[in-house]
Amino acid sequence: MEWITAGSGAVMGLLVIRVLLYQVRAILMEVGAIVRAWRELLSVVRNSGPPTRSGGS
Repeated sequence: MEWITAGSGAVMGLLVIRVLLYQVRAILMEVGAIVRAWRELLSVVRNSGPPTRSGGS
């Protein structure tokens, strides 16, 4: 009868690990999206420097 408890405990442990890994993957994807957004924002800010005067003579 103890094998039922041990087996169900092992199955529950695997399910918990699977859910945790899924959550970690989702968090890493969110962090990646935030990093990409910041890089894009910094790129736009760097490329849009102060306007240059193109005055003729």
